[in-house]
Amino acid sequence: MPLSQQEFVSDGAASRSLKDKYQLAVSNVPRHIDFTTIKKAFEVILRPRGGPNQYRHIPFTLQLDPPDPKRPKDKNRGTGVIYLNDEKYAKFLAARVNEYPIKIGDYEVLFQRQDGSLSRALQAPYRRPAISREALQRKKKDQEALGHEVRVLSVQFGIEGRDRTSFSVEWEGDYNPNAAPKRGQPQNGNKSYAYLKFNEGREGENPRSLQIEISGHSQPDMFRITIPMNQIRSLENGWVNGMPFIMIRLYNPPSFETKPQYASLTGDPRKDSKHSWQRLGSLEPAHERVVAFASKVLRLVITPDPTHLDNFIKMSRFVRLPRLAISLHADIARGELFTRRRLDDVQAMSSKFPWAVKFQCETLLRNCLLLPWEILELKGELNRLVSIGTGFAEEVLKLFVVLVPNLYENQETALDCLRRAETECNNRGPYDEQSNRVIRKYGPEFEECFIRVAFGDEGGALYRHDWEVDNNPSVELESDEIEVIPDVEKETQIQYGDNEEIKPRKLLWTDGHGTISPDLADEIWQRLCELRPKRVKSRPETDEQVRPRAYQIRLGGYKGVVSVDYRLKGKRLIQVRPSMDKFDAPDSLGIEISEAFNKPSKMYLNRPLIMLLDTLGVKHSVFVKLQDEALEQSQTALNQPGSSAYLMETYELGKAFELPSLLARLSRYNLQELHGRDPFFRKLLSFSLYHVKRELKYHARIPGKPLRSEPIGVGPTVHPGDVQLVTAVGKPEVGSPYDIENLPNTVVFSVKGQRPLPSCLGGGDLDGDVYYLIRNLDLHPTKYEIAAAYDPSERHILKRPSTIKDVAEFVIQYMTHDTLGLIGINHLRLADQRPEGVLDKDCLHYAKLYSDAVDYPKTGMPVKIDGMPKPTDIPDWYCPESADPNNGDYYESIRALGVLFRAIQLGDPEPAPVDRPVNQEDTVRNALEEKVFSILNNSEVEAVDDHFFHQLFARFSYDLKYQCATHSLAQSANSRLNEEEVVLGTILGKTTALNESRKRRALTERLAKQSQNLVRLMKREIIGDRSVFSLPEQLGRAWTCLEVAWEMARANKFGKNSFSLIALTSVLDVLYEIDTAEVAEETL
Repeated sequence: MPLSQQEFVSDGAASRSLKDKYQLAVSNVPRHIDFTTIKKAFEVILRPRGGPNQYRHIPFTLQLDPPDPKRPKDKNRGTGVIYLNDEKYAKFLAARVNEYPIKIGDYEVLFQRQDGSLSRALQAPYRRPAISREALQRKKKDQEALGHEVRVLSVQFGIEGRDRTSFSVEWEGDYNPNAAPKRGQPQNGNKSYAYLKFNEGREGENPRSLQIEISGHSQPDMFRITIPMNQIRSLENGWVNGMPFIMIRLYNPPSFETKPQYASLTGDPRKDSKHSWQRLGSLEPAHERVVAFASKVLRLVITPDPTHLDNFIKMSRFVRLPRLAISLHADIARGELFTRRRLDDVQAMSSKFPWAVKFQCETLLRNCLLLPWEILELKGELNRLVSIGTGFAEEVLKLFVVLVPNLYENQETALDCLRRAETECNNRGPYDEQSNRVIRKYGPEFEECFIRVAFGDEGGALYRHDWEVDNNPSVELESDEIEVIPDVEKETQIQYGDNEEIKPRKLLWTDGHGTISPDLADEIWQRLCELRPKRVKSRPETDEQVRPRAYQIRLGGYKGVVSVDYRLKGKRLIQVRPSMDKFDAPDSLGIEISEAFNKPSKMYLNRPLIMLLDTLGVKHSVFVKLQDEALEQSQTALNQPGSSAYLMETYELGKAFELPSLLARLSRYNLQELHGRDPFFRKLLSFSLYHVKRELKYHARIPGKPLRSEPIGVGPTVHPGDVQLVTAVGKPEVGSPYDIENLPNTVVFSVKGQRPLPSCLGGGDLDGDVYYLIRNLDLHPTKYEIAAAYDPSERHILKRPSTIKDVAEFVIQYMTHDTLGLIGINHLRLADQRPEGVLDKDCLHYAKLYSDAVDYPKTGMPVKIDGMPKPTDIPDWYCPESADPNNGDYYESIRALGVLFRAIQLGDPEPAPVDRPVNQEDTVRNALEEKVFSILNNSEVEAVDDHFFHQLFARFSYDLKYQCATHSLAQSANSRLNEEEVVLGTILGKTTALNESRKRRALTERLAKQSQNLVRLMKREIIGDRSVFSLPEQLGRAWTCLEVAWEMARANKFGKNSFSLIALTSVLDVLYEIDTAEVAEETL
């Protein structure tokens, strides 16, 4: 070794020559730091955690390159080599520096293998970029601004006037101990102090936020107001009575928290060092009265010391808060809008109204669309509307909710606006609540006896959301048509992971599966076809190809999948098993169909599955190729109607408005010009492409082809053994049960072997789980892991009969302890950061916790994750849509998910201008008018009065406005969806927080349900009663409605485009039925 090169040899390192040791290149070492200090930093990071050797470091040899002669003050060149005795020590080092980087001063030491390409087994799954000393100093200087506190003398929550020039203080917290008390408020006798601080967030779980901490020496508790920065709409600065203030407008209310100021000690260091903030509904009783109404605008009066305002300005610039504007508030009032008396008066007034009207009054109040005194002034008018009819009053108020945010712009009073809503409104019955099978059992006359409650945070993101089965028909059975047969149950030996013990365990091989006779299965399908005739008519396949041989059902307390058993032919019988019995419901004998398996399900790759396959050896290029193909197909769809229809169907876009079916039929009726040159169609296609790109980029939702294959898995895939390689038997042998009665669109598992295969796939069963079958050889892992085998989760058992109070307590407990989503994302992020990916021991532990969390609703035992390691940094693929992944808050993941994320550029959803755009009316008239009038004239159909369809459009238009107003991602009065978003069933608004993806998914599901109901209602009204009107008469009605839609388009009425889609689809539906009937007559 050259004498000019520095070397430190640790204990035991001299036992082997350097050339035999494992070498890692070291870089970004501070050149001005002495060797001893650098050596000590390496010793600390190379100490094992806990155990007898926790104070001894792993043997290593460190060599640093000599300094540049031109830099006499340097003590090294900033680079060198570390030698380790074994590759396992290199793995240990890679894992430790991922979690605890070696930082010496402002420098973070980097590692790389000597050949320049650190192997995947050792490579940190993300690279910490080398940052220059000057850049670090600049960043450190900028961050100094975040360490300052801004002294707050008063916190005021209130309501702004509609002109934004007045502000009413509805609650005020005074934290100036020297100030005289304001009228009607107590003096700050406890001498509380409040400070505004910046919070960086905790380990990526909590967003960056502004926090106002309130404490006092004589107070037992501290309080905190937390304002996520992504919820700040605008900031203003002004002066009142010589005191500066900061006005903060929010999209959603802040959160309120508390904790003991002087926590008692337990003797357990882990518990004593953990100061947990507890959520509050309000800060104090007086605040509780107004918190539901006045929480989106707050004003902070700060100390007149100019350095505090300067510190806030510096801080706001550094964290990219909205630009601080000058406040225009000239009039300040004091707490007269939401007095207890006024709120009680509103409650007393609305309590006398029917439930539907009362609900709309609460909507006006809770969303601050109207103030209490304004609602009270409408009392006489509301009574008049209710006297006309509850349904009519409800519909008027729904439209009023849409119109009222524009009172100031329209220069009208609330009473004038309500009367305008009445003139624009036409009566329509309310939609029934169809998402719960128990409620569906009762008729619409009991609708007001039930209410759906959704629990969410301040931003409206739901804690948990799951739509239940749709309102699919019931086929009633007699008690002797239901037979209980035994489960197939065997005791077998199960290995619990690699190198772990083998235990005997009794397993079910038919968990959740029953059988059904062919006659009853066909009766159910016939019932489905009667209600949804297009389900068969729009398909080119034969009846045998589309007729399902398996259904997912609910029958009383039984739930699961039943498949056709040909041996039951000639009977009306269903056979269920004990494993399907979830609860007692002996009086419910109707079969409800959750799903009919009449076509192959589409498969989509997702983040957990990609992370798992990535760890198991699938190359990144395979995923990139699949994503590129999906993107190319989506872009091609802009040019071909058939491809567009496939795109819409693949991503379930435009389903409520039957857009895929319409696009597929454009060429058949010479309407293909609409696809390429109609501005509305082009906008729909452009928005669809944006939606697909967003699904690919932020969810890695890559569509696959519905193919038979060998590797099989079930979603979600968390444990590395959740994907297994299996052998398919191929075509059934002649004479076998599945040759006699084939079961298409299902996976049939064997009841032979050591263990049921479904239980190997994420603990799956046969009650309706969806299994992924992957035939693409490129997606086959290079290795497979032993499937997870967990002991059954412990159950929470009551020693007495349960009551409704127990149910309510569990609902609250479940919301508090539902950690499923947090466990899943922590598992993904840890796998991204750990060298062994999902095979890391902590990831395997998370997989076990995930399994327990899935069972939590059934076992009642919450899953605790307090002691689990949490991911430190945030990968770029996990950033919110509105965030810049290159802003320094996120690292560049080198896993497949990171590569896929960076390969997609969203662009602008708005389409480019259309060359030579066409008019829908002209195009459709040229293509269809002659044929339509020929049918009408030959059938002597009388002209249809268009007055009814003008009324129908008015009803549709205001209902569409209501949907646009109530499904926006941003909870503000003026935030609206556009017409194209409703038609497609998507929400283009960007998420500003990580939990808003779930909120958007919930809103999208609700939008799809309501849109589907609306379109079905419109089509029924357009076509009329099929038992009364002939097909030509139905065609006449549909064509008249289409002409009304064109009239509305010429008048530029809202809803014109989507209403014309419904009318055009109705015309094409009837034409298709007429053509089909003519072909059938010719065949006969």
